[in-house]
Amino acid sequence: MEDYQASLEKLRSDAAEAALIRDLATDMTERKMFDRLAKHLGQLADDVERAINAVDDAYRKLGMTNAHLSPVAKHAHGTGRH
Repeated sequence: MEDYQASLEKLRSDAAEAALIRDLATDMTERKMFDRLAKHLGQLADDVERAINAVDDAYRKLGMTNAHLSPVAKHAHGTGRH
């Protein structure tokens, strides 16, 4: 699950970077392109987070302990350190 967490963090970071470039862009075409990219990367990150949580919920239903949960699910369920 740590690989998924790293991927999620990378997507969020890339989305923030695209938004920053969008905000700094002076060319309207470039601004629109980076706006679309930031939104798309943010949506992908949301999708990955939902998938991680779905897997963790499935583990929980099977009686797995909190130690098996991903950091994302621990945070979402209020059991993480974040």
